[in-house]
Amino acid sequence: MILIITRVDSASIFKKSGYGSFSVITSVISLLTLASTLTHNDASVNSKFNVVFGLFDGENWGYIGSSRAAFEMKNGLLQSSVPNYHIENFSLSKIKIIIELSQLAPKADPKDNNLYFRIDPISYNKISNDNNTNLVNQLLKVEEFAKLNGLKLHIEKEYPLPPSSIHSFLRENVSIPAFVASLYDKKYDNKYYNSFLDNYRLTENAISDFEYVRKTMIVIAKLVQILIGNDQKLEPEKAFNTDLVSLSL
Repeated sequence: MILIITRVDSASIFKKSGYGSFSVITSVISLLTLASTLTHNDASVNSKFNVVFGLFDGENWGYIGSSRAAFEMKNGLLQSSVPNYHIENFSLSKIKIIIELSQLAPKADPKDNNLYFRIDPISYNKISNDNNTNLVNQLLKVEEFAKLNGLKLHIEKEYPLPPSSIHSFLRENVSIPAFVASLYDKKYDNKYYNSFLDNYRLTENAISDFEYVRKTMIVIAKLVQILIGNDQKLEPEKAFNTDLVSLSL
């Protein structure tokens, strides 16, 4: 199972003003777009791996959503709301990798084309050398693909992960391979993070710039294809749903 996650909550000291336009909404839109991209690409459909998408609430208050999900998956308590749908395979032991989408907002500088994959260094050192090499090699496979799509990919495994829902899962099982996909380097680019100013109308750069979302989601979709062992041609023009992004915004 490949688990792709993001958070859905923001915060602010002012009541009902934690909009999270850039810190949260862009990542939610990216996750929905990624799901649509994979669904409409034949190379992703026929796979022996499940690709599971998770949206977690309460992450600003001690990772409430992801902590509960990780606990229930560890102890076999996760229940499905869909009748006659069994999810006994949704356990921590079944997770091949966790990918978290974090603050994938358009940059203020249109020339900034950097995309960062941050591997958790603790879990990286816990898993076997063969798995380490395999994970890095799989990430490196998309480096040239990212370059062709106008992005410069950076794979970072030396520094601790930023605040992320992945920590909830690693707390239960530190050997799960995991990384955060983001457009920021060693600090957040969003100066309005967790502020009432994290609002579409007040931000300096335009969220309506689909190109950032398109490029990053096509690259991550390609990576998922590699992870599920079905590295076929990805056709961005057919797979990427511009209408979905437009409606979501």
